[in-house]
Formats: sequence, structure tokens, C-alpha cells
Amino acid sequence: MSYTTALAQIKAVLQGVTGIGTVHDYARWNVDDASFSTLFVSSSIINFWTITRRETAERWDAVQHVVRRHTYLLRGYYGIDDSAATEKTFQSLVESVMTAFRTKTTLNNVAELVQPPQLEKLDAERFSGLLVHHARVKLLVEERVQAAPN
Repeated sequence: MSYTTALAQIKAVLQGVTGIGTVHDYARWNVDDASFSTLFVSSSIINFWTITRRETAERWDAVQHVVRRHTYLLRGYYGIDDSAATEKTFQSLVESVMTAFRTKTTLNNVAELVQPPQLEKLDAERFSGLLVHHARVKLLVEERVQAAPN
């Protein structure tokens, strides 16, 4: 497994979640006004997720083998509309994301092990000047690799 292989599988799992909106396989930040709707809006509401790797820790497992533990950060954004109770909608969406990864313990056989997802944060924040629901889900993905001989 490589970073890009795991990233592709994480993106595929996210895209399989009903109502997920747009999924970007890297952190998206500031874009021009013309691109905003295309990149971040789905069915007339801000609704998108990004995936990025936060860190990778390595340890020796056996002679010639290293276990690499990648920490991926999944961030979800959803437009706030109090009159439509969008917090409930977003809470349900986050639960769907968590459930989707709980059933993918090897990311479709590309990882040694995927730990259960961890919801690190669920709050409101500003994105491009607009108030949105925001979630951070941490995903730990382990791989075992052959170390290069001396």
C-alpha cells in the first residue's frame, strides 16, 4: 500500500456515503468566486469533504519489516440553515461517514488494518466567510512494508 493507494480508497469510501456532496482528495482552501459553487456546493448547499494526511509514524515490527501508521484527516463542511435544522442533517451525515469506515477494516484489502474512525471535532466555523457546520474525523491506516536490506 502507498499513500496514494490508501487515499484513493478513502475517497472511494467517502463518495459511497449517501448525501456526502463533493469529495476532494486534498485540503481545499481559498478559491476564486467563480469556482466556489463547482467545488463546494451540492444541491444548492455547501456540502463537501476533504482528505489529507496529517502524519505517518513508523516502527520496526520484525526483521526487515516496518509498520507504518498513517493518520488521515477527513474534514466535512455543510451549510448552516437553522430553519431547516441542518445540524441534524449534518450529524446524521457524520454518523454515516463513521459507519462506512467501521466496515472497511482493510480499505478494500489495500491496508493491513484501519482503526475505527474517531470524531475529533464537530462544530461551526467560517469557510470563505460563510458560517458552516464542520467535522474532523481521524482515520488511522496501518501498512506493513519490507525494509530495504543493508
